[in-house]
Amino acid sequence: MTTGETGEKGTTNMPNLTRAPNRPLIIRLCLLFLILEGLVIGVHALFFPRYFYEEFFLGAGWLKAMGPYSEHLTMDAGALYLGMTVATFHAARRMTPDYVQGICIAQAVAAFPHMCYHIYHWRMSGFVDTIPQAGTLFVTVVIGLVGAFVSRRHEQETALARDAAAPAAATRN
Repeated sequence: MTTGETGEKGTTNMPNLTRAPNRPLIIRLCLLFLILEGLVIGVHALFFPRYFYEEFFLGAGWLKAMGPYSEHLTMDAGALYLGMTVATFHAARRMTPDYVQGICIAQAVAAFPHMCYHIYHWRMSGFVDTIPQAGTLFVTVVIGLVGAFVSRRHEQETALARDAAAPAAATRN
């Protein structure tokens, strides 16, 4: 029987949550990726801005090809990444749909224009370096959207299960 079907005598129209994947685990893994990415970028940019400009990531020095060094802008970017990371950690700790969906969509929205910039300006750092730059940002966009979608789906199915169980609980009283 699938979700929404009426089964044998005595069965309810309740969604089959036992066959659904472990959505909270998927949501937490998405949030964990976003937290780790934000920590790596944010800590380097905020606390080691010169290193971030000259060497990040793993000695590639991608930023040098994109213009002169600005400690102020580098540290601001790091602070923004860490701010988003704190909000993402809070969503992971609370696991409420509004927090999770909000931060996942915010992460995707923030990463998308950044990804587009790297794709459009691929000649600045070269095609080979653009692949990991844009690729990582693409993964961030996808993970943000997957986290939001899975959280929304989990919220809907939980509400359906709760609504389906309510009449049965009311008849017992």
